[in-house]
Amino acid sequence: LTLNDLLDIEGKIKIVRFISGMDGSPLKDFTPEANAVFIREFPKLKYIPFDQLAKETKQWVGDKYSLEIEMNDGSSRRITYNAMFAAFHPSSYATPELARLVEEQRKLIYAK
Repeated sequence: LTLNDLLDIEGKIKIVRFISGMDGSPLKDFTPEANAVFIREFPKLKYIPFDQLAKETKQWVGDKYSLEIEMNDGSSRRITYNAMFAAFHPSSYATPELARLVEEQRKLIYAK
């Protein structure tokens, strides 16, 4: 089972951005290059039942970042990224490439 099997998002994602965990306001869109990689790789991630992921991540401890996936039809979906375990909710583990990409994009929020 992949995230696409669960969410039906392959080929439908327009843009990915970081949003505030406090109020949901947009912080920073992914760069076009990072966006393209995320769009290609995220739907392919293997789905893991949340109770299993919670156990493996010690109840999801660590720094968490809120992201919003905007779809081509204008709808959007919120996801969470846990930097300590390189894991997403809906529950899956990021590939090393995706984990690196999310971290690089996160740093751009604070770059001047």
